[in-house]
Amino acid sequence: MLQFGPYLLNFAERSLSGPDGRVELSARAFDILALLLSKPDQVISKSEIFDAVWPGRTVEENTLQVHISALRKSLDTGMVVTVHGRGYKYAGPKPRDGAQVPVPERNRRLVIEVLPFENLSDDSDQQYFSDGVTSDIIDRLTRYRIFSVIAGRQQRASNSTNYVLSGNVRKSSDRIRISARLSDAETESTVWSDRFDRPLANLFAVQDEFASVIARALVSRVEVKVATRDQSASPAQLSSYDLVLQGMWHFKGMTPTAFTRAAECFKQAILTNPENAEAYRGLAICENNRWLFDFDWQGMIDCLPLASRAIALDPTSAGAHAVHGFCRMWLEGPDSAAQSYEKALSFNPDDPHILTEVGLLNVFKGELAIARGFFERALSQDPLQPIWYAELAAVCDFVEGQYAKALPAFIAIPDGAWDAMYALSCLGHLGDAVGARQLKASMKATGRVWDLEKGLRAEPYRDPATKERLSEGVRLAMKM
Repeated sequence: MLQFGPYLLNFAERSLSGPDGRVELSARAFDILALLLSKPDQVISKSEIFDAVWPGRTVEENTLQVHISALRKSLDTGMVVTVHGRGYKYAGPKPRDGAQVPVPERNRRLVIEVLPFENLSDDSDQQYFSDGVTSDIIDRLTRYRIFSVIAGRQQRASNSTNYVLSGNVRKSSDRIRISARLSDAETESTVWSDRFDRPLANLFAVQDEFASVIARALVSRVEVKVATRDQSASPAQLSSYDLVLQGMWHFKGMTPTAFTRAAECFKQAILTNPENAEAYRGLAICENNRWLFDFDWQGMIDCLPLASRAIALDPTSAGAHAVHGFCRMWLEGPDSAAQSYEKALSFNPDDPHILTEVGLLNVFKGELAIARGFFERALSQDPLQPIWYAELAAVCDFVEGQYAKALPAFIAIPDGAWDAMYALSCLGHLGDAVGARQLKASMKATGRVWDLEKGLRAEPYRDPATKERLSEGVRLAMKM
């Protein structure tokens, strides 16, 4: 760690803290700042910055200027100065070793170290592509606020590392292959590995796709690894961020019992570290699911302040803005929700969770072609999607009148009032009396009483005719 003035640069976590808490920097801006601090009061030429931050890549000068400008806005005035015709330099208080400032254990995030991807192509000039893949993966992983991400060298550089990502790139005349491997840093055992082959058309589009898919796969695998590893540990033994990962793992069970256990993890995470924005986000998601699973409106009401608290703690958390938008969708309508989702996408435009919810938002707005585009993007980012992605996409099928196509996705989540409402409407429009009677019997067997009329009234469709069609289908099914 490096202390300079009121700021602390944490190399292991690739984070910057200031007098008001965490300072948000892009991966490139962080690297530029680290380089400037490594040679205080010395002029660093633009070419030296390009070589260090974008090795082997051709980058426009205005790109560097954008990141320098972002640094200046994040730091005190005069810390980063331009030396015209020569480059830039750090001109603030003398940096000093800040290693003595410990990170409390309860605030510890998992650290993923990304090693440079090896170029196995015959053409050594393709090293720029390998370096680009490495940089883009780091950039995308930093958007998931639950982790700290560091750029490694050829060997592990940090004893604080929990997981190590390594890989290689092989390019032929018309195809490109990337192999990636995530290892447990302590045991060196493989947590996840995969290989990706694509035709070589637009090289940078391929690079972008690889980085997004790999980053998302790592997030999913680490969630599962940490949650299952820590099942036997008591809450007192886990860090706040471990508890969040455990809560997310429980949440994916998609049952009321799973949500209860997830909420307990998130509440414990908040008690352990009241500044953990991701814990508030997770608890907010559990609250809004009280509406989706039992038509408990109080869940939506309670969700909003939790989401707002998450945003206040971490204004750049895409997930926090997304859950805020999900609540606003029902509480205030699609137009208000769109404002939150725009912010969410600005911070993590490739998150399939957010893309799927934005697809649903556009269904409610009646923009079905736009909605389909978001659902397709979500699928490309996460081919092994959780079942609720298909559930939200099925709402688009329903609005298009494709009831038989939509029905399986709603029946796949049998314990939820919202899904039962749409499944009943599909069955009603299809005239499937047997299916309707079976579903009603299943609903009764849950022992939970759902006010379907309450759910029908609350659906935030902009077009009242669509809302009436949903209601009509339910009425038909209930008479069968």
